Amino acid sequence: RRVLFRSGVFAVPIIIFLPIFLLFFGIGPSSKIAFGATYAFFPIVLNTIGGISQVDPRYVRVAHAMGADDWKMFRRVLLPAALPVIVTGLRIGCIIGFLSIIGSEMIAGLEGLGSQIVRLGEGMNIAEMFAYIAFVIIFAIALNLALTSLERRFAIPGSAR
Repeated sequence: RRVLFRSGVFAVPIIIFLPIFLLFFGIGPSSKIAFGATYAFFPIVLNTIGGISQVDPRYVRVAHAMGADDWKMFRRVLLPAALPVIVTGLRIGCIIGFLSIIGSEMIAGLEGLGSQIVRLGEGMNIAEMFAYIAFVIIFAIALNLALTSLERRFAIPGSAR
């Protein structure tokens, strides 16, 4: 049952909640940023939980045996062991957050890259519109490359990455 519930929840597109963000934060940039942060939150948190839950229990037992308190356990055992998975979640979350901000600006924005693309398209200024689209694509690729290099830096030696 839990698997069905989780699959059902993930099947709901988060974009349907954009009107609620507009209601609480207004039509300005704060609603788009809050929407993007919410969209990015779930991959980051789910990867963090998954990374920490995959830490080898032997490491935790050894740290307890050596007298580690909760803070030292987190800082010296759990965080370093889970960091590759956490950074992967950050990469995915940042990309999804950026793209959701652009998308929400296109739907309900007065300013920003997304609304500028829509405005240029409606005004039939196709060349400038594609220039903005190219900029968004280049920025997304650069963000992905930067976060991928960070992800590789924290990867477990000898892993598939």
